[in-house]
Amino acid sequence: MGCTHSGTTLLHRVLGAHSRALNLGSVKNLRAAVREGKKCPCGAPKLEQCSFWQAIDEQVRALDGRSVFNLDPDSRWGRRFATDNRVLFQAVAAAHGVQVVIDSSRRPSRLDRLRQVPGIDLVPIHLYKTPPAQVYSWEKRNRRRQITFSALRYWGKHRYARQVARHFPGALRVSYEAFCQDPETETARIARALGLAPEPEAVRHWGENPIHVLGGNRMKSQRDSAIRLDEKWRRELTAAEQQRIERVSGRVYRQLTASQPEATG
Repeated sequence: MGCTHSGTTLLHRVLGAHSRALNLGSVKNLRAAVREGKKCPCGAPKLEQCSFWQAIDEQVRALDGRSVFNLDPDSRWGRRFATDNRVLFQAVAAAHGVQVVIDSSRRPSRLDRLRQVPGIDLVPIHLYKTPPAQVYSWEKRNRRRQITFSALRYWGKHRYARQVARHFPGALRVSYEAFCQDPETETARIARALGLAPEPEAVRHWGENPIHVLGGNRMKSQRDSAIRLDEKWRRELTAAEQQRIERVSGRVYRQLTASQPEATG
């Protein structure tokens, strides 16, 4: 879970570099990607022409009799939502021999629906930036900044995400800043929570992995493995703007950082 422009694409690409994990990207976008004939990030003209997705399609047909390209993991209908997500995750794991499938859809509402689907073992990861960093990420391209509105948006989104995460004893919270400053330590913490042995070498070379993700920003196509902490907000936001952000969203941020869940294993 997380906001737009909060580092979710980066986090999930790094996690997906693990030999026993696979980053599928924003799963909710599958039907739209097929309908609109979008290219696979690997370079294939369409998902249907990508060997990665063709392998998944074979497994979906074996499990359910349909094609993966006819599934709708974002269906408004409860029964179809449950069936299509369960079949898709099972097919991905079987087709590519992984233990963990990563869905970077971000929406807490989707997670809330998935927790009601039997047969899917969920470990939510709640990624967050500091309030001024997040607000700046949203507002940096706006000529007329809406600082207070974005600070309220931060408060609302993370408050809702915390409420949904309470349903999962194993839910993790990850600071974007902590992840960028020490990606190996943070990735190892997450890996243990997912039942995986840490693979530091995979973290150092995450950009070299083939990419077949759904959705995401330009980070999804990055080929080098550099991780850079963006702190432009420190010089771009005025002291008054930073104070206003703190007044509106500081409390929910302190709640996020108050007790970071620690993985055991």
